[in-house]
Amino acid sequence: MVVAEESHFGRAAERLHLTPSPVSRAVKELERELGAELFIRRYHQVELTPAGEQVLTRAQALLADFDELRHLARAVSRRAPFTTLGQAIALARSEVGADVRIDPVGLRAGPGSAQCPDACARGTFTYAEDKDPVLRHLFYLKLAVPAGAPWDILAYQDSHLSFPSDSTLQQLYDDQEFEAYRELGYHCASAVLASICYQEDAAADAR
Repeated sequence: MVVAEESHFGRAAERLHLTPSPVSRAVKELERELGAELFIRRYHQVELTPAGEQVLTRAQALLADFDELRHLARAVSRRAPFTTLGQAIALARSEVGADVRIDPVGLRAGPGSAQCPDACARGTFTYAEDKDPVLRHLFYLKLAVPAGAPWDILAYQDSHLSFPSDSTLQQLYDDQEFEAYRELGYHCASAVLASICYQEDAAADAR
């Protein structure tokens, strides 16, 4: 679709943050699989063939349907319970006698928002077998974009509806996508570490 929009392999490659060669190979492979030539290749530009125009129209319709499904999936995921966390808490209680107390509601995006209030959820746990129970702390991170995330992450999320919940089957990340996930992880991890340091400072002040 990008090649059709740009009418040029080089400009399409720039938009995709790739070199022209892999873009050209991908188009040729698609033409081979479909058994039809999609582009008329000229020296300075490319043009869609009649078959290419039909494929483009169909691809645009499929993409629109897919975007609608992503919107629906995101809306459902915001309302979904923290099933995995609940299972882990139940397993910790039954297997090692750990009593976990945590409220992850801050990791759920609010109505009409793509971001959640918090970067992580903080909780505590104790072991039933301890003679003198020691309150231990835990931090829970979930694939979500917190409201205080850097602007480049928020901008990437606005233009990529599946972020940050892309399927792990998709391993061919471009530079922008890789950087968005790296920066999101760094931001959330920094929030956890800052919280730990704050708690330690507060405990020292109390003493």
